[in-house]
Amino acid sequence: MDLAPLVPWVSFAALLISVGASLYTMLTSGAKANQTKLTDHDRRIQHLENELKHLPDRDQTHRLEIGLEKLTGQMAMFDERLKPIAAISTRLQEFLIEQGGKGK
Repeated sequence: MDLAPLVPWVSFAALLISVGASLYTMLTSGAKANQTKLTDHDRRIQHLENELKHLPDRDQTHRLEIGLEKLTGQMAMFDERLKPIAAISTRLQEFLIEQGGKGK
């Protein structure tokens, strides 16, 4: 049996397989690099999402603001109530200084 007529066809098929394999390698090598980058980005996004879970949301922040406003009002009330006590303390200190000066 003479295989000479089949040699060009086999050579052509081998050439097609070689070119196809080369193209496949070139096209998928970029995909592998992209997959690595996507995996890295996914890991980073998951880390950020985990960190954001611990932060207060909009409603919690609003409740904190309201609480601070109430606390500021209470501090102003305490300040008004402490003014007479501060005045008494100042007068008592002046009295004690005067008494200490007379004893010499």
